Amino acid sequence: MLGCLPPATIETPVEPALIPAAAGELAARECRALITERGDRGPRTHELRWDSAELEPITAQPGLVVGTADELFALRVERVPVDPTSLYGEAGRGLSCEQDLISARRLPEGVSQPLAEALPACVGEFEGERVEVASSLRLLSAMGPLLAWRTQTEGFEPGPIGLLRHLSLDLRTAELARAEDWLPGPSQTMALAEPERSTCELRDAPRELAELRGFALVWDAVARVRVRVGYSCCSWAHNRSMCELDDPLP
Repeated sequence: MLGCLPPATIETPVEPALIPAAAGELAARECRALITERGDRGPRTHELRWDSAELEPITAQPGLVVGTADELFALRVERVPVDPTSLYGEAGRGLSCEQDLISARRLPEGVSQPLAEALPACVGEFEGERVEVASSLRLLSAMGPLLAWRTQTEGFEPGPIGLLRHLSLDLRTAELARAEDWLPGPSQTMALAEPERSTCELRDAPRELAELRGFALVWDAVARVRVRVGYSCCSWAHNRSMCELDDPLP
């Protein structure tokens, strides 16, 4: 994330502490940037400052900060235990369940609030049958106020389950982003004419923006923006009913 930031002071032990911006004539010439890198021990955010004369590194702290220049959010991604009786009732006491979730705190003085969660992952016995559900939530990108992630759930509970979704949320409103508001039109896969002999992936792909249950905007390897959508398709034996399109931004 790169941009000129307004004055801010953030003082916590685990999130970036921004030194107040310069005032007066100097403020008109100085900009700041927050650059987050991913490492083995989680994200780390660096603060840089520059003007026409020099670029100066200020500080680096653990944590992930996203948003726009005047609306910053500290994100936290974690896996938490879940009470199985809230999902399966008293008969589910023998299960072990946990869940991925993303929470955010508006900086500098907001309260941490949950933003997104995956379906619970559970293993164990339920009414004499084996339950084995794998579930994950993966943060994909943050482009200004738009936060995108991917959830995938598959396994048996005890019947087969297969779900894949890409979702984007507007951090300013904490509401899911609508494809009609962010995309100029259907992507190239969605716009393809139905071939005479189509694969099940093409046949089942959504055709209109209004049909999308969710989408994600992501960067590719050379910093171009792409659209990702997950949808139900095909047969359980082939791919557990999960398909995915990954197209250039229309």
